Amino acid sequence: MNEPNKIKRGVDLELQIESLAYGGMGLARKDDFVIFVKGGIPGQKVNARIYKKKKGYAEARVQKVLVESPHAVTAPCEHFGTCGGCKYQNLSYDEQLKEKSNQVEDAFRRLGGFSDFKLDDVVGAD
Repeated sequence: MNEPNKIKRGVDLELQIESLAYGGMGLARKDDFVIFVKGGIPGQKVNARIYKKKKGYAEARVQKVLVESPHAVTAPCEHFGTCGGCKYQNLSYDEQLKEKSNQVEDAFRRLGGFSDFKLDDVVGAD
């Protein structure tokens, strides 16, 4: 059976978070099938439960962090994770800037069809 057919709503999977997708969800793959993981950050290995399955992707929520990311930090806001206003607070600031730059580059290449360009460095708010 093809692996994406085994990925169904309610199924728990062990996933390695590769990067952040636009909007703040972690991006993981299971046999090249894309899974967006709410609460996942790059570098984490997690147990996640599928809550939505579409033809080309699935969405999941972290149930348990199995291996923490080297870029993880304690979120400064006590409401982090419940209000949804600050999706990156548990990721080091340097890694946030790197991930945001990667998202812009991906948008130009994949969505815009551009291949010959150079992005300027992201300027932080420090």
